[in-house]
Amino acid sequence: MLFAGSAPLRYLHSAGLVMRHDKEAFAGDAIEAAQVGRFVGDLERTLLYSYYLRALPWDEARIKETIDPFTGCFASDIPVTIVALRLVLRVSGLLSRRDESAVAEACEIVDSAAGRLAPLLGPPAAVVATLGAAFTEEKDGWQLYYDVLQSLQDAIGVGDQQAIATRERARQLVSRCRVSSHGGS
Repeated sequence: MLFAGSAPLRYLHSAGLVMRHDKEAFAGDAIEAAQVGRFVGDLERTLLYSYYLRALPWDEARIKETIDPFTGCFASDIPVTIVALRLVLRVSGLLSRRDESAVAEACEIVDSAAGRLAPLLGPPAAVVATLGAAFTEEKDGWQLYYDVLQSLQDAIGVGDQQAIATRERARQLVSRCRVSSHGGS
């Protein structure tokens, strides 16, 4: 839980865990191709994070303080206004260039935004209620997951052979998923 016990995880640094900040140096073409999706995704995140602040069962200011500066930059008191303004400015800027590729990009942005943002542009109270219900459902699902893990750990503690076999199988699966710092997969 966000405010249960210890401080929430905000970032993670570990040997072998690599976060590339020089993406353009090795994936420039892919990043350029994904520019529209990233822009519309930022608009979507602005709506989602802003509404999640209202949907979660904690004080909005406390949540915002906790998620700043990383994801907190997407949370706003006026998310629809910000999203609409950013969308209009980007599209009008592209259309003002009056070249074929800019017009095509503007159309792609509008098409993508229409599909991705429409579910989040309903009445704010309804969107917040939907997100609140999703939060409760996901929280309950994670609690069930942790309950199962606790039961498994308890069974292992008393020597249950099926539980021990399940643990070994899980270890085998996880060991094949490790990230290698030597360029392997």
